[in-house]
Amino acid sequence: MIGTNVGCLLGFSTGHLFSSLPVDERWRAMCLLGTSFPVVMITLTATVLPETPQWLVLKGQDDEAAQVLQKIYPLGKQTLPKKAALRDASFIVAYKSIHFLDERG
Repeated sequence: MIGTNVGCLLGFSTGHLFSSLPVDERWRAMCLLGTSFPVVMITLTATVLPETPQWLVLKGQDDEAAQVLQKIYPLGKQTLPKKAALRDASFIVAYKSIHFLDERG
């Protein structure tokens, strides 16, 4: 609810900000501004975040999965999951997704 209200406020504020532009350029400026933030966030997410350990184990990249887990769970903070547990979790996730797709037809 608050996010919607803040979004409306920002939309009207930027509309007022672009009111000095010619009429045929206002909508282009609003579209450019509205699409630039999601593009930046998606690009940062795709380049900065590592693959999930479950995905890496599922693809047979156990050493990379262990490196990601060591980044997520620094020593002394929490217990590091075992590789076998990750394999089991990956199998369960893969099985559920395949089973879900089979049910949908």
